Amino acid sequence: MLFLGLDIGTTHIKSVVIDENANIRSTYVLSNNTILDSSNEKVYSPEKIWVTIKEVIKHSLKDLNKDDLVALSVSSMAEAGVPIDAAGNSIYNIIPWNDVRALEEVEFVKKHLSNLEVYKKTGLRIHSKHPFFRLKWLQKHENHVFKRINKWLSIGDYAIYKLTGEYVTDYSLASRTMMFNINYKKWDKDLMELAGVSDIFPKVYEMGMEVSYIKKEIMHELGLKNPVKVILGAHDHLCAVMLSDLKGDEILDSMGTSEVFVSLTKNPILNAKFLDNGFNQGVFKDNEYYLMSSFPSSGASIEWLRNIVSINEKISYKDFLKGADETIRNSIIYIPYLNGRGTPKVEPSCKGSFINLSYGDNLQDLIKSIYEGISYQSKLILNCLEEVMKIKINKIKIVGGSCKNIEWMKTKSKISNRTMEILDLEEACAFGAAIIAAKAYNINIKSQITSKTVECFLDEESKNYYENKFKEYLNLIKLF
Repeated sequence: MLFLGLDIGTTHIKSVVIDENANIRSTYVLSNNTILDSSNEKVYSPEKIWVTIKEVIKHSLKDLNKDDLVALSVSSMAEAGVPIDAAGNSIYNIIPWNDVRALEEVEFVKKHLSNLEVYKKTGLRIHSKHPFFRLKWLQKHENHVFKRINKWLSIGDYAIYKLTGEYVTDYSLASRTMMFNINYKKWDKDLMELAGVSDIFPKVYEMGMEVSYIKKEIMHELGLKNPVKVILGAHDHLCAVMLSDLKGDEILDSMGTSEVFVSLTKNPILNAKFLDNGFNQGVFKDNEYYLMSSFPSSGASIEWLRNIVSINEKISYKDFLKGADETIRNSIIYIPYLNGRGTPKVEPSCKGSFINLSYGDNLQDLIKSIYEGISYQSKLILNCLEEVMKIKINKIKIVGGSCKNIEWMKTKSKISNRTMEILDLEEACAFGAAIIAAKAYNINIKSQITSKTVECFLDEESKNYYENKFKEYLNLIKLF
């Protein structure tokens, strides 16, 4: 039997196909390209994403026996959503999670509800990226579209709808809308009324539920003959949790375009202290909740610099590996707020910056300063999490493309003063989705993923260097 995990991310759509012994049989990746809308803002086309999804699935199975595929599941970024009309058609482009067009709508909501009132219901602080504000923005600026909305689907739910014709979502994606009450695991009527909508959200279930089979016409397009079940997946970072087997003193660090730290709890902790420190919370499973940080410009910082310095052709990632050299020392401090500031003290309007640049600095210095700046922000988040949770985090389990850069991970370990366990897997979220699909067949896969451990050994020189720069970093971010 084969199980396919699909991951719809900010920059790529990926797949992993595994067998019942957790052996990876194939992987495939295509770019999740944005387009420019009428306001010259980057958005996704639902139709183009659907075409890419089908291409990824087809290529994933190209060299395998398609008849062995029995189930697939979907992992996806959160917040980005698709409005659907009564005929089942998408009627507007997908606004990315890092788009800030709805800032005015945030001010409107703050006149009616406090951050704490919203947090106590949803586990989310008020932020323009949540679908609540996308809907308010559409109501104000594209009312002809808003009036036609029959369903609102998170992007992973949209993929499942296109595959099966069913409208469903899981707890983790519902928890990112700012209209789902995580205390009662139900859509919140008061918040929906404030957003100007009623019954537009799909039914909510726990990840791992059997949704349906792929529709016959889609089976034909994909070259499939035997029925294939579609299993409900989850928010991408929560799919990655399926691989990590977290212990009480461990935390998952999912490093992609954004970087997210995830820990699991038996109950949500919806008080002012957790709100002020910017920790989002939501439902993971029926009897489990997640606590999640927000660091929107981690891998995005690397891609941004790579795009800036690539003129005639893209600079290779190998050049960025060199920039992580531990022997590089400089005075540059990078503030990683390209997509606003996340945890702690969330502020979407914050901007990034390089401080202490000098004429003698080169590309390697800039790369190293970005690695350091991201690591300083990560350390700050971890320190805050330990403080509010009253725990000691001894190990960080890391997944995502960034962790392939071992030199950077060494820097990250030294700056955080914590042990890093790097899971040796390129597409963790897609792999997690594949495991969810397999579990629907009562196959409890014991993952064969290997890992590398990076210890935080510091000589005196390195210790002084990183500690002094972290102190300077903390002083500088007070200005942002």
